[in-house]
Amino acid sequence: GSAATGTRGPPRPDGAGPANRAGSRPVRPITSRKRARSRPLDPARFAGPAPSGLGGPLVPVAADPFATALASARRMVEDGARLRRVATALPLRRPTGGEAVVSSTFGTALDPFTRGLALHTGLDLKAESGEPARATAPGRVTAAEPAGGYGNMVEIDHGHGVVTRFAHLGRIAVQPGQVVRAGDLVGQVGSTGRSTGAHLHYETRVDGEPVDPQRFLDAGRRFEALASAQSMSSTTSAPP
Repeated sequence: GSAATGTRGPPRPDGAGPANRAGSRPVRPITSRKRARSRPLDPARFAGPAPSGLGGPLVPVAADPFATALASARRMVEDGARLRRVATALPLRRPTGGEAVVSSTFGTALDPFTRGLALHTGLDLKAESGEPARATAPGRVTAAEPAGGYGNMVEIDHGHGVVTRFAHLGRIAVQPGQVVRAGDLVGQVGSTGRSTGAHLHYETRVDGEPVDPQRFLDAGRRFEALASAQSMSSTTSAPP
């Protein structure tokens, strides 16, 4: 319809704007909702005094070079000593002389007798009959006797759930309960038990479960390289 006519009333004392015709609801002032929502006011900003400004260029505090170098050297020595203790307790050495040549790896493989798949629980290392087999870490001998397919077998407990086994030995050189050091003779390579020829079957077990010995041997090589590098570094940096 048509637009309503009439005079506008005087401004309301409450500031809500002019009143409409008698008996009608007051007219609220029009505001921009979009603008109000995009610029909210947080009451917390009025709760306290305005924050004072802070800033300035960053100038690091100079450290004592001698104290810094001394602390770094101490950490290196402590880390090196800890690493050596761990390394000497683990079977990281080679059980035979020279570089260990693997003729059969750890894991699923064809059994030489049945020609079917079977789990090979260690490494077969090439070696001549009578060649020495040596402990790869310090420990206590827990078995030194014929053990079925292992033939003449030596087992050494290195503590912390780590055990090594040396199988198919032609001769056993230790006794149960004997304490051995890394590098001690435990027997001589042979072909006893379930074997097709002279070699050393070498196992590492952790908490009774077979673990690939190659992982320990690789770690041993890396440790030897690291120790050699550190030795050369210390010799080069030593004062004349």
